[in-house]
Amino acid sequence: MYSALHPDITQGDIFNDVPIAYIVSQSPESYEAKARPVRVMLLSHSCEYDKPPKNALVAQVRLLSELNEENHEAIRTYRQYNTFYLPEIASKMQHSFVDFRYIGFIPKTILQHKAQHEHRVISLDEDGIAALQRQIANAMCEFIW
Repeated sequence: MYSALHPDITQGDIFNDVPIAYIVSQSPESYEAKARPVRVMLLSHSCEYDKPPKNALVAQVRLLSELNEENHEAIRTYRQYNTFYLPEIASKMQHSFVDFRYIGFIPKTILQHKAQHEHRVISLDEDGIAALQRQIANAMCEFIW
C-alpha cells in the first residue's frame, strides 16, 4: 500500500497540518469561513498536479478510532464507499481513513511548502494508488445515486 516518498508530489501523498476551510453558520444569511490544520491526502491525479489550475483536490484523513468500533470492519474492507482505509504506519500514522465527505481545493503552493518542511508523511505505491482510484470512483457513484 505504501512506498517511500516519491521525488515528486503524487496522488495519494499524505500531508500533515494542511489548512482546510470550513463554514460556521448561525443561519442561512449569517456565516463565517474559518480554517483548521488537518491531515489530508492528495486526490488530484499525478499527471494533473503539475498543470493549471493552481489548486489541488484533497480529502481529510481521520483516525479510525474517532468512529464507533462497529464501523471499523466496513472501512477496513472498503465496503463503506465514502472512505478509504489507511493501515497503521509505525511512528508515522495510526489506523486511519480518507473521508471523502470532506473534500476541498487548496493552493498547490501550500502542499509544496508542507513537503519542503517535512509535513509530507508517506506516498502510496502503485497498488495503493489503484485502490484509491477505485474507491474514489465507488464513492462518486454512491454520492450520485
